[in-house]
Amino acid sequence: MRSWAVAHPFEFEWIFASPVGSTQHQPDSARYQAGLRFAYVFLDIIIELWNTQPFPVPDLEDQPESLREQLRAYSRLIDERLPPEALHV
Repeated sequence: MRSWAVAHPFEFEWIFASPVGSTQHQPDSARYQAGLRFAYVFLDIIIELWNTQPFPVPDLEDQPESLREQLRAYSRLIDERLPPEALHV
């Protein structure tokens, strides 16, 4: 991924670093849905890794409250197949 990002800086910025309006953060927006589809490409692999070889995770209570809430919400979104601490990693 890094090689592609370095070779395609404009595309990388467009996909990963472009600011978006508040309407694009809504779950029914096309951009939000595209982001979820992209995340799900890796999600099953990470879940398999977590289930077969759990990795060290930080204490969720050591994280800022806003991050804790985001991690908990995402964990619920993916049917809690990964705990919030694992999502942080």
